[in-house]
Amino acid sequence: METKKTKKILLFHGWNWKNYTKFCPKGTNPWHDREVFIKTLKQNGFDLITPAFPGFCGEKEPLDSWFLSDFEKMIETYFQKEKPDAIIGYSFGGAAVLSWAEKYNHSIPIVLISPAITRKYSVKSPNLMVKFSKFLPTRIISFLRNIYLTMYVKNPFHIHGTKFLRETYRNIITIDLVEKLKKMDPKNILLIYGSIDTATPPDLIKQNLSNSNFLDSIFVIDGASHDLVNSHHELVLKKISSFLKT
Repeated sequence: METKKTKKILLFHGWNWKNYTKFCPKGTNPWHDREVFIKTLKQNGFDLITPAFPGFCGEKEPLDSWFLSDFEKMIETYFQKEKPDAIIGYSFGGAAVLSWAEKYNHSIPIVLISPAITRKYSVKSPNLMVKFSKFLPTRIISFLRNIYLTMYVKNPFHIHGTKFLRETYRNIITIDLVEKLKKMDPKNILLIYGSIDTATPPDLIKQNLSNSNFLDSIFVIDGASHDLVNSHHELVLKKISSFLKT
């Protein structure tokens, strides 16, 4: 009887402020809040590697803020070290994995769950801040933006973040990766969304990809929200297994 080969999967988590190091000590798995999903993957023969991004779960923070290119380099380092059979990215992790895949062009299946490829925002920065940014020093604009996001918007990603996390969050939060996605081979990518996801709405990405070959690569789970790996883990597993042919 032929033994089924275990697939090694490299997973990259999302930008959950509750996983900032101030709440999540070193050594904690950054997927601990999605333990059911991780347990389900392990029980079905997947060997998982789950690194934490800097500033999360005790992972050391660099002196300077990161841009998406820095996350690409981190993913490439883990890819070269672990040689996984596939990579999964959730939310921001999905955006980072997509950007990495487009840049390095490795022939490897990637699964993007609720990926933050493009977003729809209901709250924008005050027009005055935009106008003053042309005249005021960068450090003053940064100070004013910090006050705005902390005191007015009360954004928990900003309120609870260190200087590194706040600045990095601002560097990556408005990035749109639709054009990068269009350059990819849809056969190597599976995108999984929840139908009632308000953070990364599936209809928004479908509109942007209406004239591409990617619509067949998008799987939408009816009644699922952004946190679909918790609420619909069995269905997510079934789709991943089918995609990876396990």
